[in-house]
Amino acid sequence: MKTYLRLLLLLASVSFLSLTNAWAATSASVGKACEMPVPQGQGTAGAFIGAIDDKTVVIAGGSDFLEGRPWEGGKKSFLDKIWILKKGEGRFQCTEMEGTRLPMGLSGGCSVVFDRTMYCFGGSSEQGYSNIILKIRLSSDKIVVEQAGSLPEGFRASAAVLHKGLVYVHGTDSGQNTLYSFNPLNGQWKSLSGCPDRILSEGSSFISQHNGKESALFLIGGRGEDADGIHIASNVWEYVPVYDKWNRKADFSSDDRPIRLMYSSAISWGSAHIIILGGDDGVGFLERLSLDRKISETANSAQKATLKARLDSSFIHHEGFCNEIFAYHTITDTWINMAYSDANLPVVTTAVRMGDDILIPSGEIHPGVRGTDILSVSLKDSASFGWLNYLVLFLGGMLGIFFIISRKNKT
Repeated sequence: MKTYLRLLLLLASVSFLSLTNAWAATSASVGKACEMPVPQGQGTAGAFIGAIDDKTVVIAGGSDFLEGRPWEGGKKSFLDKIWILKKGEGRFQCTEMEGTRLPMGLSGGCSVVFDRTMYCFGGSSEQGYSNIILKIRLSSDKIVVEQAGSLPEGFRASAAVLHKGLVYVHGTDSGQNTLYSFNPLNGQWKSLSGCPDRILSEGSSFISQHNGKESALFLIGGRGEDADGIHIASNVWEYVPVYDKWNRKADFSSDDRPIRLMYSSAISWGSAHIIILGGDDGVGFLERLSLDRKISETANSAQKATLKARLDSSFIHHEGFCNEIFAYHTITDTWINMAYSDANLPVVTTAVRMGDDILIPSGEIHPGVRGTDILSVSLKDSASFGWLNYLVLFLGGMLGIFFIISRKNKT
């Protein structure tokens, strides 16, 4: 009997590896679903985004530079507009909801959808950081916005995910990573163990997926600032709610090269994959911060002008953010590069699933520049089931029959 069990385990392992390798043949294509109804050159980044049903996505708030780009001296404007993205008769249409707005312009918060209602946590406004929670729901083709409580005092929310009826909100408090769960039914907060890493204050992806044993939450990438300065993370952390425990996983990488990204769009896919769609590697961001600091520290007008010209050039001639699409397998703890997008993948936005469609609304396509396109991403498994998988299933079935017969044989 032990021999049969060993053979069954061997066949299961071969089949698992074969099926896992087949994923590498999966391809991705990116196209344009529709455009946001905004004036030319405008868009939104950092909006609250969520699919409240299979045919409706809400896009609320965000920010843009409406009175000039950053290199022109323009300041960020916080938006209170709400748009609805719908699918009907095979096509998408985005419309602005007239007469319904957020209570203030908000950008950079996080949101989840529970029971056809989008819960919005935090965000920045003209007045500073907001600690309110908003509920946005659709009622008789009208948008209803309500306040649903507030964040714990001192807590700044940066990423949220729905898991088994609770909202897990990652953020920072007093210079350290902090995690809370929020119950949307009664509005109660519960303090949990924070991620044991350098501070990750913004730009992380937070996704729920099964790890082969139980459902878990995965915190990927992002950025933060501590005593050692600003850092862009390639770290991947797994949080297991049932144990209130964090586990360090394989770093975000491709072909054995570490990848540091922030503000990526991410979704769970299938039973054990997380898809990362683009992101910002932070190289240009850190360069612009360095130039801006040198400008403020320089008294010489000629040097200041030279540095300002370099800073303007880094904005104007920026080639766009990462256009690669990556897949993380939560069971094998491995990364692959799935595809390269011909379309510019935006950052500071949220990918959503609406039925079989993956949509990425607006977002930032260059530093200080918002896109108007709503992108549609199609994932296609171009690999067949394969002769090896069929052979494994056949041999496994035969071995199972022999195992049953042998147990009944008394001679």
